[in-house]
Formats: sequence, C-alpha cells, structure tokens
Amino acid sequence: MNFPKLSVETTIPSYLTARRSRDLQLAADQETTEEWWETQRREYELFTSEVVEVEAGEGDAAMAEARLRALDGIVRLSAQPEVDERIEQCQIHAGEGAPNRKALALEAPGSGGHGHHGAFA
Repeated sequence: MNFPKLSVETTIPSYLTARRSRDLQLAADQETTEEWWETQRREYELFTSEVVEVEAGEGDAAMAEARLRALDGIVRLSAQPEVDERIEQCQIHAGEGAPNRKALALEAPGSGGHGHHGAFA
C-alpha cells in the first residue's frame, strides 16, 4: 500500500514531549498533535531531516532525549539544499506566507512528486 508522505518538523516531537502549556491555544495544539500521533501517524510514510534531528537534540538533555525518542523509526533525509528548499516551499504555501512549523504533507524528493500538499492541523 502506498501511503502519503509526511515531513515531521521539530514542533511535532516538541509538542509530544513538552509539559502541557498554560496557553490555551498551545495546549490545544499539543493535544491535537498527541491525538494525531496516536491515531493517524501510521496512515503516512513519515520522514524528517537531519536538521530536525539536530534541533530536537538541543536544549535540556532529558527533554532532548525524549524528543529524539519520538523521532525513532522515522526516515532521515540528509541535509541537501533541494530537500530544504522543497520543505520551505511547502511551509510557505501551507502557512499563507509564514513558515508553518507543524508537519507538512509532501512527497519526498525523487519519489515522483505525487504527494499531498498542506499543513497538518
């Protein structure tokens, strides 16, 4: 079965592992992310980048370890200008001109370009 491909940005493991925010909108985003992760992620072929792995590994050691564990089993794309450019283009498209820091559905480079485009929300 061919699953749609989905790029996992740093926000996803951050939302999955952070303490619940007191900000109501952020807390709702965290909860939505957790629900999606538990119920929908297996419906996608997930991938991320080396850049996301580096970002997830920064900061408090215990929290960084938890973020990196959340990325376990997800394919890493090597840092290449065309990969970063494609992700950035989809972020701008999905975020109405502002980079969207949530996951974006897109086709991995070299896979034929038949993916879904848009923000996970």
